[in-house]
Amino acid sequence: MSLQKPALDPQKVEPRSRSSYPEPYRSRVSPREARALGEALGLTRIGVNLVRVLAGKQSSMTIGTRTRMSFSMCSRGNWCCARKRASSS
Repeated sequence: MSLQKPALDPQKVEPRSRSSYPEPYRSRVSPREARALGEALGLTRIGVNLVRVLAGKQSSMTIGTRTRMSFSMCSRGNWCCARKRASSS
């Protein structure tokens, strides 16, 4: 399969506005708009999402496992990364 550049126009991918987080966490991230770019390109082992986060909202919650990794990039606005260190008991 050969791809023509650009391979994908992100604005043509249908946005999702739902969240799988239960309350009270859902209200911390919602409303937001996510576009599953990796899914649209046929990626199956990695997720690539374009997420529009409103001012004052969180992009995601802390991942509680060491088997998943996350990478975030801010293209507009200000970036604040808060990380709470887990106890080692």
